[in-house]
Amino acid sequence: MTKRILLIEGHPDAGHHHLCDAIELAYGEGALERGHEVRRIHIADLRFPLLPSQAEWEDGQLPTSLHAARDDIRWAEHIVFFFPLWLGDMPALLKGFLEQIARPGFSFGSVNGSPSMLKKGLLSSQAKFIVNLLPKSLINDSISSSRSVPFLATKRRQKCLACFHRISMRFSSGL
Repeated sequence: MTKRILLIEGHPDAGHHHLCDAIELAYGEGALERGHEVRRIHIADLRFPLLPSQAEWEDGQLPTSLHAARDDIRWAEHIVFFFPLWLGDMPALLKGFLEQIARPGFSFGSVNGSPSMLKKGLLSSQAKFIVNLLPKSLINDSISSSRSVPFLATKRRQKCLACFHRISMRFSSGL
């Protein structure tokens, strides 16, 4: 059965090729090969303000620059987030994106007079999170030294990405 899959690349640096980019690309290729529809959002390409207050979150309007992203989230039956772990958490830009998107009326609402998460928006889809836990210094060391992290050497890196591709095909076949 064909699924509508949304891939959200949460690395905030658009100027460089990152491991998250490669994993997201491999996952998307695997899903397309299985016949699924795939859309992508790259957080680094979006421009939006961070929310300064709870009042702005509750009563403010979603920035126009995020309307297409919100529509893609509504479209998706399956969402996969890709991001590096920075200071023990997702990057601030991805968190800011989620705060903007997960506003009352889209992800939160009222059920019988009590605040509740709604079965639409981010909760209407299955979600997976793929987090890059390797620190940049470890990756850089692996480029200059074959002893550090051998699986990140060029040939090994290709094998690793091929593995992610196969994994995505397994995930997408069971969706």
